[in-house]
Parts: sequence; C-alpha cells; structure tokens
Amino acid sequence: MGNSDREKQLEKAKQVANHRENVARAAEPRLIFIGQGIRAARKRIDEGSFEESMIEMEPAVVEIGRLANIAHALKDAGFDISIPMKRFDLATPHAREGRNVFSHYEDYLLGIGRSQTEPGIPVTMFYERDSTSGTAVIMTNPNFRLDVGEFLNAGNDLTYDLLEAIESHRDN
Repeated sequence: MGNSDREKQLEKAKQVANHRENVARAAEPRLIFIGQGIRAARKRIDEGSFEESMIEMEPAVVEIGRLANIAHALKDAGFDISIPMKRFDLATPHAREGRNVFSHYEDYLLGIGRSQTEPGIPVTMFYERDSTSGTAVIMTNPNFRLDVGEFLNAGNDLTYDLLEAIESHRDN
C-alpha cells in the first residue's frame, strides 16, 4: 500500500467514534506482552551461556522493532509519543538497521539489503560478550555495533512510556 493510500485510510479510520480509545485498548495488552518478553529475554541473555545469548538476540531485536512500529501507530492515532521516541532513537541509533538485517536477512545475505554500503557483498555478523560492554552484535555491511543490553533497556523504557501515554490519554 502506498503512503498516500495509507494516509487516506488512516483519515477514514480516525472518523470512527472513539478511534483513539479503541487503538489504546487494542495496543495495551500487546505492549504488556512485549514488555514481559523483553524482560525475560534480557534475563536469559544476561544469565545464559554465550551460545544461548546469541539465540535470544535475534527475536528480541525483531520484537523491539515491532514495538517501534506500535509506537508509530499510536502516534498516527494521535498519541503524543515524541519524547519517548526521541529517547529510544538516541539510546538505540542502529535499532532500525538491526531489525532490518534480522527481519530481511536473505536480502542482506545477497548484498541487496536497504542499508548495505557495499552492494553485492553479504552481511557478516559477529557476536561478542565481555564483562565491560556486555553482549553485542557487530555487523559489517552495514557497519555497526548493536549493544543488546542497551537495546533491551531502551525497549523496556519505551514500553513503559507507551503504556503511560495510553494511561495519560485516559486521564484526560
């Protein structure tokens, strides 16, 4: 669906009585579920073996990408989430790229991923864990380091901020 089609559908949806409250009611249980998943993943990553941590990272990154999508949907529904999103973006500058690589790995494997700097060259991923910086995924093409602990903390904070935005809406 093109952007203009989506915008037209969104404007039509906003005309439905209690649209924002309906969106809040639908989003709230999903946000609670995601928040619980983030906290559980963080615990398993922190306490598990290095190999177990590597297995946990990918679904956690993808789920936080979904969380960011829910945040944008709440914004589209009229919730003021600009400050929580700015905090999240500052804490996780490579969140979108990380989610894209994990969600569309086949494109990055072929060297045709959206944020690849060297077309035709497959992405390479390394996992590391040390006592100073914790667990991370380092990628080449695109080149970045995704600190999983910081990423999960930022996702957890965003979850609480979005739930608070829903609650604030209800209080007004």
